[in-house]
Amino acid sequence: YFEQHAVDCIKIVPSHWKALSDPDRLLLPGKLLIFGGEALEAAVIDNIRASGSTCTVVNHYGPTETTVGKLLHVVSRERIYDSVVPVGKPFSNTRIYVLNDARQRCPVGVPGELYIGGEGVAAGYLNNADLTAGRFINDPYFPSDGVTLYRTGDLVKYLPDGNIVFMGRVDDQVKIRGYRVEPGEISRVLSSCAGVSQGVVIAREDKTGSKRLIGYVVAADFDRDHILEYLRSRLPE
Repeated sequence: YFEQHAVDCIKIVPSHWKALSDPDRLLLPGKLLIFGGEALEAAVIDNIRASGSTCTVVNHYGPTETTVGKLLHVVSRERIYDSVVPVGKPFSNTRIYVLNDARQRCPVGVPGELYIGGEGVAAGYLNNADLTAGRFINDPYFPSDGVTLYRTGDLVKYLPDGNIVFMGRVDDQVKIRGYRVEPGEISRVLSSCAGVSQGVVIAREDKTGSKRLIGYVVAADFDRDHILEYLRSRLPE
């Protein structure tokens, strides 16, 4: 499609971009490449830089619960990034906090959970009051202004230049091709399969750096096909 059409802008998950690229031909638009949905590895930027492309690259962050993007970082051609590219600074009428377990602000360089407030933040989860109460809270620093904060569950830290960098999760949630996955939920389903006395699921990276799910079981009589059929009947593909 790229060979036949002029494409100026792409917004894509990094793992999807890597799957559509190879060392000899990167998937690069003419003007603007926006990454989002999962951590952006510095190696991706190194490859784009080495290609000689002049398109602007933006790293973008915004969970579903905030409707739209809330942080962004325009990649610098001169800057050498560490292992991952920052998710950047807030925009689009956004209030950002990096808080510890006591909901106190974390100083520069100290990891904490990312809280997001401002326009676009959802009212909560439909028909799930318990989860809503745990994830959507009043702003503890300005309780009278009625702003709701969303607890992202993402572990981040401030860099000295004011950018925020993603470090992982405060729970065991992982991203698989941009989709949120709770390995603990899959482990519980796996363990409930007849013949399985214990099961656990973890995310492992393959040779391309993409994550995939691997299940381990303790079973008196291991029947792989039976277990896979059981999982398919209760979980997304």
